[in-house]
Amino acid sequence: MKVTYTAAATLIVMLFLLCSSSLFSEERPAILNTVVLEDFDKDPLSRWIARGSKFTTRIYDANNKVVGIYPKVAEVATFPTSLFGFKGAKTANGDDRKVLGIMGKFDRNGYNYIEVLPVREADSNTDPSDVIYEDINTSKKWVHNPIQVPGRVEFFDVWVWGANYDYYLDAHFRDYRGIPHTFKMGDLKYAGWRNLRIVIPKSIPQAEPYIPKIKPLELTKFVLWTRPNERVSGFYLYLDQVKVLTDVYVDRFDGDDLADVDLTEKVWGSNSE
Repeated sequence: MKVTYTAAATLIVMLFLLCSSSLFSEERPAILNTVVLEDFDKDPLSRWIARGSKFTTRIYDANNKVVGIYPKVAEVATFPTSLFGFKGAKTANGDDRKVLGIMGKFDRNGYNYIEVLPVREADSNTDPSDVIYEDINTSKKWVHNPIQVPGRVEFFDVWVWGANYDYYLDAHFRDYRGIPHTFKMGDLKYAGWRNLRIVIPKSIPQAEPYIPKIKPLELTKFVLWTRPNERVSGFYLYLDQVKVLTDVYVDRFDGDDLADVDLTEKVWGSNSE
């Protein structure tokens, strides 16, 4: 009986401590904002490329030289009316709304994929090992340029046009430790525009106790996957309005200007960590 009483007493103490910590712990304020990471309205082909997996179709000339390769990318002057309405063809600046279009084609059925990556054009100072893609038509070289997501992300969504193929779309992120995270946005077996949305789990770290506390995620790419029983002889995909719902609250304190990452890099260099 003595052992039973001791165990019961221990359980009561643990429950008291748990309740006390929840009652007296200070809740962190939150400021939730919708942030558009990419709208594709202005020259998206200077920021995005698409590349296919092993069996992506190549185009040959009469001398059996490769003169083209799928997937192809294009900017298209259109928009999802479910989002902008029938009169939403123009942006606030009066420009045409645009979306990113991808045309894919593979030589074999299977789990083929197309990576859609944010990039920047390589310059004369670029390390050749950093080049991830070279356009065989323009000879332009591209370097991976992940999109940094502000704040602590709670939801991520993108508008995707499907053509009723049995494919699906993934979104890839990387946290501040360099660990990749892959999320299935959803199946694409539908016709027209849909908003695909995911919740970012709390288990993925986006902050730490040290200053600067916020450790943003990076959007590294989208990946379109085909399924083995679906045709791959030619298909289209369109993307628009990549955005997040994110908590942008930042603690304020005397000297918080010294926590600014840009200032730190300016004073101490990019390798200050």
